[in-house]
Amino acid sequence: MGTLWQDIKYGVRMLVKKPGFTAIAVLTLALGIGANTAIFSVVYSLIFRPLPGAENPGELVSVTLIEGESGGFPHRISYASYKDYRELKEVFSDAIGFFNADAQLSSEEGNPERIPVNIVTGNYFDMLGVKTLNGRTFAPEEAERMGAGNVLVLGYDYWQRRFGGDLSAIGTVVRLNSQPFTIIGVTPKEFRGTSAYFISPAYIPMTGIDYIYPDASKTLEEHRRFGGMTMIARLQPGVSLSEARAAAATHATRLAQEYPETQRDQRALVHPEPLTRMEPAAIAFMPPIATVFMTLVGLVLLIACANVANLLLARATGRQKEIAIRAALGAGRLQIIRQLLVESILLALVGADLGLFFARWATNVLSSIRPATDLPLDFDFVLDYNVFAFTLVVAVLTGIIAGLVPAFQASRTDLATTLKEGGRSAAGGSKRHILRSALVVSQVAVSLVLLISAGLFVQTTRNTMDIDMGFQLKNRLVVAMDTEVRQYDEARSRVFYRELLERVRNLPGVLSASTSRFLPIGFGNGIREIHEEGKVLEKDETVPRAYYNIVSTDYFKTMGMPILQGRAFTEDDKL
Repeated sequence: MGTLWQDIKYGVRMLVKKPGFTAIAVLTLALGIGANTAIFSVVYSLIFRPLPGAENPGELVSVTLIEGESGGFPHRISYASYKDYRELKEVFSDAIGFFNADAQLSSEEGNPERIPVNIVTGNYFDMLGVKTLNGRTFAPEEAERMGAGNVLVLGYDYWQRRFGGDLSAIGTVVRLNSQPFTIIGVTPKEFRGTSAYFISPAYIPMTGIDYIYPDASKTLEEHRRFGGMTMIARLQPGVSLSEARAAAATHATRLAQEYPETQRDQRALVHPEPLTRMEPAAIAFMPPIATVFMTLVGLVLLIACANVANLLLARATGRQKEIAIRAALGAGRLQIIRQLLVESILLALVGADLGLFFARWATNVLSSIRPATDLPLDFDFVLDYNVFAFTLVVAVLTGIIAGLVPAFQASRTDLATTLKEGGRSAAGGSKRHILRSALVVSQVAVSLVLLISAGLFVQTTRNTMDIDMGFQLKNRLVVAMDTEVRQYDEARSRVFYRELLERVRNLPGVLSASTSRFLPIGFGNGIREIHEEGKVLEKDETVPRAYYNIVSTDYFKTMGMPILQGRAFTEDDKL
């Protein structure tokens, strides 16, 4: 350790002695390391970061379902399936389910507003180990008895924005869809919910769902095959992920035999919770995307390493006599290599410090992105200890990669020739020339790969923007509303939308207007099984499914969707 400390002190003196060389090398490495750190922080937040605010988040896993042997995208589960899989007590100590629903919140503080409410099973906070900042979570009676859940836990950010962080908000009564709910607690600041980049404003237990959506609990109980519920389970102590997967697979087979009409083609998947936090289907496409981006920034870092290696080779030429004297005084080749590697690693560490500033700026820019939506989205890309550890490892490896070849080359010194005044080793100079040329060629080659990749990416993006999606965007406006949050019945909703369309169509400048349940390529969609009337399915026959939308007249005209055959809907097309 003493010798290493001496190498470090000498390396610092040598770097300070050449400030111009040091500044250029540090800046070059900072850009490469900073780019890697920034992209890694995004990848880490997307698919690796443990759930903030949860107790022992490494024990949390998600349970999703997939259809058929051929695979496809994993999807969320139904409430009935959640109750089925939470019974796997041999591998899961506990499990929660949750989904989001829109509701209109009104109170004495501020105007009524539409917010997404997280509807959760009663054990939600207990299973996650989340304690409230103020107040309490759901009591056993509120969590278990249907109809007793007209209580509300506020998210920290919403509590601050709506109620100004006032403690008197706890115990007050607000209205969700005109129904009274009592605020009983506030979550801690670090807990932002269990949906990636979606800050949950409020949480209500499943036992209170009928207050905001009448008879919704009955629908949840009856609907078995598909559902919009996310399930997170906690592994039993000592149970591995592979054991949980095997138990879930066996359970899925048993359920398929017990409920052949609804569970026949379903298979259960168990993954670490971060992989599905954004979306269950992310398991299929996020890892490859992350690999591509990390590979690209890795190539950028290789270019930086080659650049710095060239600088070190050029600097080594001017240090031949110094290295020869050190060798003549008894320094072995390994000692010289170690000294030069220490210097290159010091350069990389200083570059990593500067690179963290670049990464911090980049992650702040990415975190500030706000898509055009009223959802409470927050891209919380952070530089935590795991990202710092990654940066440190990258810096050390960068220092070794950039300095290893120059160190080996510089340590091969011909003492007799070098110590002669003005003496040069022709062979050494020739080898250095060849090596520096090879580094330049490698820089050009990798840069060419990056430029081609960037060009293809830009061209693909442009081509994607020019794809005919089957509908038009120009001069189209979208307004979102939901009569269910005001608890309109079906008849009143029909009158509302009919009058709304009449008024909008009569506005100056409006050519056509229509309503639809879902937007094309939007956040939501509907899917239904298609059964042929009078046909009895065979034992192994798969039921076809199709996505659907509910629209009014003039929808195809308003969206600019051409009808190839047949006609559009008219007012006479009613059941």
